[in-house]
Amino acid sequence: MKRILLTGGNGFIGRNIRESYLARKYEIVSPSHTEVPWSDTEAVDAWFAGQAPFDATIHAAVKPGHRNAPDHTQLLYTNTRMFFNLVRHARQCGRILNIGSGAIYGTQKDVIGAKEEDFGIHVPEDEHGFTKYVCGKYMEACGEDVVDLRVFGIFGKYEDYAIRFISNAICKTLFDLPVTLRQDRIFSYLAVGDLMPVLDAFVENRPRFKAYNVVPDERSSLLALARMIVRISGKDLPVRVGKPGTGLEYSGDNARLKEEWAVWNSGQKPDADGSTGTVISSGESDTSMETGRFHSISGSTAWNGRAVLHFTPMEEAVRRLYAWYAEHKPELDRDCLLADK
Repeated sequence: MKRILLTGGNGFIGRNIRESYLARKYEIVSPSHTEVPWSDTEAVDAWFAGQAPFDATIHAAVKPGHRNAPDHTQLLYTNTRMFFNLVRHARQCGRILNIGSGAIYGTQKDVIGAKEEDFGIHVPEDEHGFTKYVCGKYMEACGEDVVDLRVFGIFGKYEDYAIRFISNAICKTLFDLPVTLRQDRIFSYLAVGDLMPVLDAFVENRPRFKAYNVVPDERSSLLALARMIVRISGKDLPVRVGKPGTGLEYSGDNARLKEEWAVWNSGQKPDADGSTGTVISSGESDTSMETGRFHSISGSTAWNGRAVLHFTPMEEAVRRLYAWYAEHKPELDRDCLLADK
């Protein structure tokens, strides 16, 4: 069984990773921020001194800068230090899978179907995006085995439903509240469960590039999503839009990821010179609790015997999340839904 280091295991993405099939397939080591403050170089060095090497590392830890975050200071300092403290131990980390962001392309302008090659055309003006930019520039040129997996909108259970649009809209309908949005926008939204097979694939296979957009083909309008959620609720609730028109788009292109997936699916992986040589990844896979991306054949992981990367259709993913929130409604705080943040 491969050994995986996970940072940020108590966060939205990290918690979903720990509850996914990946936790059954791999030994996941996920120390809390109290155990290892990843921005503290001496503490990180001391922790790694007592650890055996990992096969891979999923870096999901982040100091958040969203409007509900308790502390907006030193975002660049803290997040870059966390990243570079890991990279300093790259030999022990194995392949580092950095959970990146589409903000790297600069969200001060429309980001429309951004491709990985578009990185660097614009320098992000916000601190979160600039942090991703600085780390991305390093990954682009470095010799370490580090891969930037860039998610744009990502949603699912355990996200902050007070501010995250899809969860917020679902929770409002559960309490018979109107669904609100500042302005319609187009997003590339990824259901968090669909990230798990991608992480699995990057653990098991050698990538040819340093960065990949992890986005579905489907792009979603916030207004259309709001109306979909009201329809799913079966209630007659209003959808209120603060500003007419459509705001800046935030979407990415997944052609590179799909092409890589096809190479892996064919039983090949890139050699050091970028050419492909025949290989099939070892390990076992059980995704009965997920969305069925893999099956196990004689102890080898096959990518479903097809060269198509599948993402859960938006309505199906939203319906699943709606059912989860309905089941957990007693745990929700209605008061935090009353003020739009």
